[in-house]
Amino acid sequence: LQPTAAGQESESKAKSRDPAQRVWCICDGCGIVCVHITYILLFASNMVVVRLGRWPTESLSWLCLSCYEMFFVLAIWSHLACMLTDPGSCPMDKEKVEGEKFCNKCNAPKPARAHHCSTCQRCVMKMDHHCPWMNNCIGARNQKHFLLFLLYTCLQ
Repeated sequence: LQPTAAGQESESKAKSRDPAQRVWCICDGCGIVCVHITYILLFASNMVVVRLGRWPTESLSWLCLSCYEMFFVLAIWSHLACMLTDPGSCPMDKEKVEGEKFCNKCNAPKPARAHHCSTCQRCVMKMDHHCPWMNNCIGARNQKHFLLFLLYTCLQ
């Protein structure tokens, strides 16, 4: 945020930095390798099904293939959405308030049901786990995308 002459941040720029609108990316070597393995497996299985797929009847093969491809595209979309969405990280620049819990590791305010992720080095609200296949924590803001990815992958 750019300070104005009076030292105040402009409201329009403060609103544009909403955490839900930013792209979130973790630069973790293991996570990046796991993401590549995920996409290799998804695209390889897609090639095998498209080329060697045996469908129940020849007259409905186009319908089966269309449904499979739809679930494939939706799985890729939900994986990208989960991987690039802020999982619900706690703001680190909040002022200390009397009686509020603080994380010992990142020295940020820690709301109820927030946990510290040692990979992301942040506290995440409603953190479920850090998923190396997503290269992201699964938390309050991206849990829906994670569950959709699992559903679409199973439906394939």
